[in-house]
Amino acid sequence: MRNEDPALDGTDRTGTTWERPYDLLGIGFGPSNLALAACAREQNLPLSCLFVERSDGVAWHPGMLIDGARMQISFLKDLVSLRNPASPYSFLQYTKAKGRLEQFVNLNEFRPTRYEYDDYLKWVAQDFADQVRYGTQVNRVTPVTAPDGETLSLFAVETEEVATGRRRTLYTRNLVHAGGGRASRPAGVADVPTVVHSSEFLTRFPAQFKEDDAPTGDLVRRRRDGAIEYLGRTDHQIKIRGMRVELGEIEAALRAVPGVRDTVLVTAGAAAHRRIDAYLVPAPDVDGAALVTATRAQLRRTLPPAMVPASFTVVPRFPLNSNGKVDRRALPAPVFAEAADRPRTADEERLAAIFANVLAVDAVGIHDSFYDMGGHSLLAAELTVRVRKEFQAELSLGDVLGNPSVAELAALLTRVEPARPPVLPRTGEGPAPASFAQQSLWVLDQLEGPGPRYNEPLALRLTGRLDGPALRAALADVVVRHHVLRTVLTMEDGGIRQQVLDTADAVPVLEETTVGPAGLAAALRAAARVPFDLAADLPVRATLFRLGDEEHVLLVVLHHIACDGASLHPFLRDLAAAYDARTAGRAPGWDPLPVQYADYAVWQRELFDGAAGAVPDLLRGQYRYWERQLAGLPAAVPLPLDRERPPVRSGAGATVPFHLGPAAHRAVRDLARGRRTTTFTVVHAALTALLAKRGAGDDIPVAAVVSDRGDPALDALVGFFVRTLVLRVDASGEPDFGTLLERTRGTDVAAFAHQDVPFEQVVELVNPARSLNCHPLAQVMLAFQVEEAEPPRMASLTGRHQPVDLGVAKFDLCFKVVERFTPEGAAAGVEGTVEYATDVFDADTARTLAADLVTFLEEAPGRAA
Repeated sequence: MRNEDPALDGTDRTGTTWERPYDLLGIGFGPSNLALAACAREQNLPLSCLFVERSDGVAWHPGMLIDGARMQISFLKDLVSLRNPASPYSFLQYTKAKGRLEQFVNLNEFRPTRYEYDDYLKWVAQDFADQVRYGTQVNRVTPVTAPDGETLSLFAVETEEVATGRRRTLYTRNLVHAGGGRASRPAGVADVPTVVHSSEFLTRFPAQFKEDDAPTGDLVRRRRDGAIEYLGRTDHQIKIRGMRVELGEIEAALRAVPGVRDTVLVTAGAAAHRRIDAYLVPAPDVDGAALVTATRAQLRRTLPPAMVPASFTVVPRFPLNSNGKVDRRALPAPVFAEAADRPRTADEERLAAIFANVLAVDAVGIHDSFYDMGGHSLLAAELTVRVRKEFQAELSLGDVLGNPSVAELAALLTRVEPARPPVLPRTGEGPAPASFAQQSLWVLDQLEGPGPRYNEPLALRLTGRLDGPALRAALADVVVRHHVLRTVLTMEDGGIRQQVLDTADAVPVLEETTVGPAGLAAALRAAARVPFDLAADLPVRATLFRLGDEEHVLLVVLHHIACDGASLHPFLRDLAAAYDARTAGRAPGWDPLPVQYADYAVWQRELFDGAAGAVPDLLRGQYRYWERQLAGLPAAVPLPLDRERPPVRSGAGATVPFHLGPAAHRAVRDLARGRRTTTFTVVHAALTALLAKRGAGDDIPVAAVVSDRGDPALDALVGFFVRTLVLRVDASGEPDFGTLLERTRGTDVAAFAHQDVPFEQVVELVNPARSLNCHPLAQVMLAFQVEEAEPPRMASLTGRHQPVDLGVAKFDLCFKVVERFTPEGAAAGVEGTVEYATDVFDADTARTLAADLVTFLEEAPGRAA
């Protein structure tokens, strides 16, 4: 240990242990003296330890000390306990040190098995000690360093950098091989830095593995301070519903529950239906049923849904085999739910199955809350569609958010109206009517003239050998597949009509150009801002920017009249599938789409025109709701503008970023679950509080968008399905945040229950004072989304999203919020931007508003208590 630490010095003596008394190896801790200790385990007898010489300190492996309470250590002054971070054993769990023990540290042991043991102990003594303070026990996750001359590398084939917090397998280079000697550094890797101290970790690395790179099987991640943390073994991982799960993390979470004395995890089921069963040994005088309830609740608060065991079974003790290990085959059958939580009717059984499928869990109790099990607004929308189809019942997103358990939703389904008819292929050919959303954008385009305001850029940075002709053909394949991408809008017979062009007349533009890294952002912006002629142009175009032989950026620009944010996923999925096929010399072999966007538009018009039976009565009720809800709304919210509005808004805008860390994100999600609501509603309440504080008054409308994909046939379709809602919150009376959150929840649930009326019809109903210098009904928007996955791989190409600054603003302020999650579903932070109209705001004001929103969200859990 180092002299500046209260560690072992030349007058102290240390001890070490072996399982066999004659398997002795000389080990030294620098200047410290060595005292040998021999341990012997006799069959069916507790572990005994014989100290050859009384020692001042001992380096100990606590996994050997299960019966450590019998050890006599009262003479020890310093105790260094080395343990594997994946081991459940902690010396402090079994031994209470007595006597003159002055210093204690429990150092988590980490060592790739091919390291020579004496070098490893020097590593521990010289480096691990810097990471801890004496008198404390190190957390289960421990920083990893390497001996002098070693390189520990985090390899991620799909990225150039090791993203902070992302799990990666640890690979070693230039290992110390058992038996002595060091591997020579292979040619071509002289640029790879050598790790000498814990702060010097590799963050950039070669794109390809080197010959002597070796996986350790250890799962690690890089911390923000540069240190690498040990998370467990990859061979202790299992895959649950497509997610890799580390069993050690679940065991640690179980042991952290008060009243749990010991636990064992068992996996069962085939790959597609694999589950985790937890067995618990309660502490003395702990009620088993209460322990199961508390354990399930705590794990749902602290772990992603995929990591919460499907069952919790209490046993008085674990059966052991002849080797003293848990005999898993002798464990009782798992208990999946208490009798009170099991479905009581056939409808509850059907609902429970849908809940479990949407939430990606094995089973749910009828009283389990959708929010407690990791549900959010997007999953709620999916649940709404699934239940509506299964039960043929008229169900809204607000109904699901307001009745978030199987029991509550089953009771509601006995009172709702029959479901609206499904979307079906239209009869006949020829032009189709525009949807209400398309009609609104077409009118705006006619009034304002062509411009970039409703362009939707999608940019992908592609690495690898790109096949240009295959990409061009793949883009054409996608345009053929999705009719809305080869549709123009014209005025015919007094109405706006969709005209789907023949495939021969609908060849999408794909321009190619070379650009340097310094000019990329400007080139992307210029290409993304080129306007569309809705009567003549396809609503999609593309540009391929060549940065190098194997580095390109593909920019696809779609007009909002043909797509929304949720359309980007099916668009990218189909583009990747078509590119894969074209590079293989064949056409894509995908299944035909059940309906096209024109079919949806016809269905929507029939729904509102009364051709669908009793549904117009439902819509009339929604009309009445919006007339009442938005009556007397102020013409414009008094925002903290930096200058007066111009007579006509220009649409010019800019953005500033903001970030909410993972810990604060988890706290916000916990608050949402506790209040039976979503993260969206918590963010909405925080934004309302912020606007009220900044002078917006106590009557605060905020615009939000909601998807209208209410039929499973629309899931794989590209199109414009979103609808704008105006969420009006009463902030009068200086409410505390908890009260404001309840008001916001009520507003959001009611609005989502009445989401079918198109925004332009709401404007006509309310008939506010119109102006060309601000947006009607609401001047602030909250755009909330859950992080989309990385782009699908395109043959040999790897891709990642490339930001594009379009330089427009549709509202005075738009707070764009993206929830991010780890691959296991845990909260990973919130990324956001404030898009502001440069007509009325300066960048400094936007930055202040962004920082204030982060502060409100960080403080929200405490203020709502």
